[in-house]
Amino acid sequence: MATPTPKRIEAVTRIAVQNDEGAILLCRCPKLKNAWTLPGGSLQPGEPLRKAAIRIAKEEVNLNIHPIAVIRSGEMLNPKELSRAFHGIYFGYLCGLQRGKVAPNEKAYDMYAWFQPAKALTLQLESITKEVLQTLTVRKSR
Repeated sequence: MATPTPKRIEAVTRIAVQNDEGAILLCRCPKLKNAWTLPGGSLQPGEPLRKAAIRIAKEEVNLNIHPIAVIRSGEMLNPKELSRAFHGIYFGYLCGLQRGKVAPNEKAYDMYAWFQPAKALTLQLESITKEVLQTLTVRKSR
């Protein structure tokens, strides 16, 4: 069966929140076939990436963060973990943790954990998350 053509292109971001020990926050998402993912969401019209990262951190995991830099961007077309047609442009944003107690959005995630980036790459990861973590691991080894 042919994959349906997406009706629009979405702009999304994934935030790689890094704590003082260098670990990254990942959340498990039942909607993505229980893959682990960086917290993320869609950008709103007219919303700058930096503000989107701050908003998404608060909405998705109840954290105050400081965005550092976009470390990865790319395009996804019908990734295997989604059960719907999807065409998206994504931005992976490295963020530092300011404060807050992790409280994942229960509609999106069923658990969370902090992982060192190299260890996280051994998990079942959502496609964008895997690409962002690979970039972070390469940056760290330089």
